Amino acid sequence: NNDKVNPDQKLPKHEWTVLLYMAGDNNLSEECVYSLTEIKEALNDDDQKLKVVAQFDPSGLRAATKRFELHSSKTPLDKDVVWETRETDTGEPHNMLEFIRWGILTYPARYYMVVLVGHGTGTDDDFLRDENPPNSLSILEFQEVFEKLTVDGHTIDILGMDTCLMSMAEVCYEMFRKNVTYLVGSEGFAPNTGWPYREILSTLRTRIADGAAASPEWLATTIVDEYQKFYRP
Repeated sequence: NNDKVNPDQKLPKHEWTVLLYMAGDNNLSEECVYSLTEIKEALNDDDQKLKVVAQFDPSGLRAATKRFELHSSKTPLDKDVVWETRETDTGEPHNMLEFIRWGILTYPARYYMVVLVGHGTGTDDDFLRDENPPNSLSILEFQEVFEKLTVDGHTIDILGMDTCLMSMAEVCYEMFRKNVTYLVGSEGFAPNTGWPYREILSTLRTRIADGAAASPEWLATTIVDEYQKFYRP
């Protein structure tokens, strides 16, 4: 009977897993910390359908890179650290690839959103700039990461660009040839404060808790709407 469910086939535990790759080894370090604390304000530890994880490389020579499994603001940020290593290079594509692979394996979900946080310059070779050591990603290196995820069989439902100038046609063309369904990014320059994560994730968490459909199309649209509302005043 083709309709029988395989008892060994496990359903994803989470509805959404959100993975933030934060290139903060530059003048955005404090803003990255602010974003992490805002995310914690949006989360509720009783709701297990939404998981938010982050890898953050802060500014400062030899400053440790950390991975966070983010919980509510009831616990301090340093208690959310699940992995720590010495100084990393966010401009090295392998570091991004390994973080995304780790997040998908550790927190399986129905949908995945990857958000890249840092500096962007469109098609110039200066994306997610790292100052220690001095480096950045090129579009070709960025493309290679998602080619390998496609080979793995992973679909990224939303690729978020919390950066400047990264919704250019050339970037979108490369990403949509891979397993990326939606791309959300700024057409021009973005404020250093970046996305309003508390508002976006509060809306997502509430919708999931209410049992309503939280499709990738809905969330991609919601991100744009919340961004406009946050900055319009």
